[in-house]
Amino acid sequence: MDSLQQKCITKIKTSFIGAISEFEQSFGLLWGDNKSEEELTDNQRKWLKLWKSVRGKILSNGNNQIRTLEKELERYDVRYKGYNYQLSVRRKDV
Repeated sequence: MDSLQQKCITKIKTSFIGAISEFEQSFGLLWGDNKSEEELTDNQRKWLKLWKSVRGKILSNGNNQIRTLEKELERYDVRYKGYNYQLSVRRKDV
């Protein structure tokens, strides 16, 4: 169960962290991405403040979903099927 839970959590984190990263790469120029605070224009500061708020909400929501998933998975008994091989043994007449 722990393995399944960890894999689910990793996939959820990858989804919302990946979305944030894509957004930052595409729209980061609006808030002067990779500039120091002193280099930002007033307009970029406004965008940065808005982005930080939105980013925080995305992270909070994603983490809430992870906690909800963890509680939900605790309600189940899960058995890993994995790979199952059955080998038959044949006697060789000597």
